[in-house]
Parts: sequence; C-alpha cells; structure tokens
Amino acid sequence: MVNAEAFRNAINQILDDSQNKGLSFIDIRAGDLHTALGDYPGPKARMPSCCSVMRNLRDAEDNIISTPLKGNGANLVIRYRLPRKKTTIIKTNYEQLEARIPREDWFTIKFQGLFARCPDISDLKNLEQLTRVDPQSAVIKIRIVAEKISQRICEKQNLSSKNVKFDDLCFIISDHQILSKKAMNYFHSIRKMGNVFAHPLDSNDEKITEADVMILTQALFAIVEECLDKKMI
Repeated sequence: MVNAEAFRNAINQILDDSQNKGLSFIDIRAGDLHTALGDYPGPKARMPSCCSVMRNLRDAEDNIISTPLKGNGANLVIRYRLPRKKTTIIKTNYEQLEARIPREDWFTIKFQGLFARCPDISDLKNLEQLTRVDPQSAVIKIRIVAEKISQRICEKQNLSSKNVKFDDLCFIISDHQILSKKAMNYFHSIRKMGNVFAHPLDSNDEKITEADVMILTQALFAIVEECLDKKMI
C-alpha cells in the first residue's frame, strides 16, 4: 500500500525534475499523482493521505487551483512555484547561543521570560526533559503550541480560526501579511516537521535529534517574541 512517505517522495521528485527543466511552476493533481504510484482507483486507495501530503508541502507562494467539494479527492490541484525556497532554520544562531549559555539555562531563561508575557506556551514547561526522552513527541508539542499561537493571531485580527487546521491558519496569516517573512518561514518549518512526525507509521526513516528540537524551539520563541512586540497575541 502506498503511504504518506511515498507521496512526499514522489512530489519532491516532481518538483526537482520540474525545477531542473527551468519551469516557473508545476501543477500537481491528486488523482494523477496517486495513479502514478499505483493503488488508485481501487480498494487500497489512500486519497486523503495523498491530498494531506500535497497540502503539507505547500508553501506560502503556492496556490490551490482546484478543490473537491468534500476537500479530498482526485481533482485537488495545487500549483507549486519554482524554484522552491529553502524553508530551513539556520543552526548557527543556536550553536552560538549554546556556546555561551548551556542549553538548559538558555531554555529556562528564555521560557520564563516569555511565559510571563504569553501563558499560551505553558505546555513547553517540561520540554527540555521530554526532548531527552522522546524528541519526536517534543516536536509534536512544539507544533501544538505553534497552532495555539496561530489561533490567537487570527482571533486578534478578527479572522475566522474556529475549526481551522494549523496548515490553513499558517496560510491565512501569510496571506494577510501579518508577520514578517522570517516568522512565517519559522511557522512553516514547525508545521511541516510537526506533520511528518505526527504520523510515525508513515515516516519510519525519519530521525529527529535533540538539536533539531531545540532549533524548532528557538524558532517558536522568535515567533512569540515578534507577536508580542507587534501586539498580535
């Protein structure tokens, strides 16, 4: 049976091939993607997973061209802009921080300072300990807090956030240009990594490290600081 990782790999391969051809965008249709990988149409089809991966890999510049009435279906079409932007968090800042301040002290100092102004990050209180035991769960927890922050931002801007998924909240914030591009890149990094590690059965080859968790933590704290400075939460 085709799984989410297979869909991710197939989309990334299509994007790489299209970029190498010099294209400025490529439209991917869920039905065509699923058929190319097999199992569709048929009893083993995993169209919801296919559509979910397509949406998860979407960046702020990408557009949904067609959406099925039920949300997931063969006629979901997303236009991916090329070349792809590297949505990565540079490790240098964190490494320099760690060289000056022990990781535990940095987290405690930063967390306590932000928690006094933003109680929504309370779920991260024991993140340092969780990271040592289960980095994957730590990433998921960071994603949950980021989702809560995105809901607060939308509420502050009188934008509908009730029953809206984190993926869509990120694009709503991006479309309205509420935060800086750097903050939105951080949001999308947390969103994508959180989506991958929320489905361990589909990502057995993925390994998360303690350093990865702390980099995402730094990204989340940067988002919170910008939101507080702009009075967005």
